[in-house]
Amino acid sequence: MFDDMVDYKFGVKSYKTFASTGFRDVTFKSYATLGHTTIPEEMDDLFDWLSFKLGLDAALHLNVPF
Repeated sequence: MFDDMVDYKFGVKSYKTFASTGFRDVTFKSYATLGHTTIPEEMDDLFDWLSFKLGLDAALHLNVPF
């Protein structure tokens, strides 16, 4: 699947721009079934990243549907 609103190449370009201008810990991930929406896997990754960055206990992660 692909995002029908934002071309994949713009995601890659954004990643490269952030990484090359001094932003640290820049990550670019693509998800095969995502499109221009969100999926539980993406939300899990975001939660894990934020928890790590904010020093939160990952054990608090509740798998609650949105």
